[in-house]
Amino acid sequence: MKPYFENNDRQAALWDVAQQWLGTPFFARAAVCGEGVDCVNLVHELLVTAGAIPRLVLPDYTLDRARHVTDSLLLRFLLTEPALAGRSLLVPPAAPRLPGDLIACKSGLTDHHLSLALPWGKAIHAIERQGVILTPLDDAQLVRRTLYVLRIFEAV
Repeated sequence: MKPYFENNDRQAALWDVAQQWLGTPFFARAAVCGEGVDCVNLVHELLVTAGAIPRLVLPDYTLDRARHVTDSLLLRFLLTEPALAGRSLLVPPAAPRLPGDLIACKSGLTDHHLSLALPWGKAIHAIERQGVILTPLDDAQLVRRTLYVLRIFEAV
């Protein structure tokens, strides 16, 4: 299996679409470039626009869910979504990140933040009060909070 973003042209396309979202304000459950987006919808829109996955119906969630429960709604969705079946793999959190890797971070009691690895050692996030930003993949806070990494592969 080949990682979907192993190809340089796909990496460039991912980078280009990510640039369009920079500065978009954080807005829960939204996905409008330049207007508002949250972390899960940002990653979804980037992967869809870059051609890595089809448009999915994301599970319903609340922003404060991770303050009250320890089970992972995000991981359950990622591992049971039929469109990702046979095309995704959990990689060790300490393994080198590849462009297109989904990085799930602890927020509260469980994974409740999602970012996406980009080319050139960057990650993109949608963060409350900051909006869509880039951080280095080796950012100490990102590394410390990472619970798992999911890699998307080409369709078979």
